[in-house]
Amino acid sequence: MRALLHPDRLSLDVGDASAEDVVEAAGAALAEGQRAREDALFGELRERHARDGDGRAAVGLGPVLGALVERRVGALLYDTGLQAGGVVCPRCRWMGTEGERCPVDGGAVQARKSILEDAVQAALGQSAEVLALRERPELGPLGGIAATLRF
Repeated sequence: MRALLHPDRLSLDVGDASAEDVVEAAGAALAEGQRAREDALFGELRERHARDGDGRAAVGLGPVLGALVERRVGALLYDTGLQAGGVVCPRCRWMGTEGERCPVDGGAVQARKSILEDAVQAALGQSAEVLALRERPELGPLGGIAATLRF
């Protein structure tokens, strides 16, 4: 654990600490690191989204699902409270917000009450970073879901 955390951030005598003490001390440091990573990704997302025509950010469910299908997502950010329906093709894994037929292979699509699980699986399948966010109002105006794109 000591190798993972900066010594200035972990105030704990590891030799005498219980497992609960280590979890408590490391939890605060890890939460701080997570918040810093979220802030950095939001900064990158805002910068890319602000550049019209840049094409390196997807905002809202439809554009994010499209980027996931194209395997362009570097980081997926979504609000944990988001409930968004959609459709998935069981053969090619195409995802969209609506439709009865897959535009790729013409097969019937399956409706989902929440498409988020499929979106997260697709992001992980392309080695994208996935951040399920709580208490981040920045995602509200973006439809509760956004992504930074690799290309």
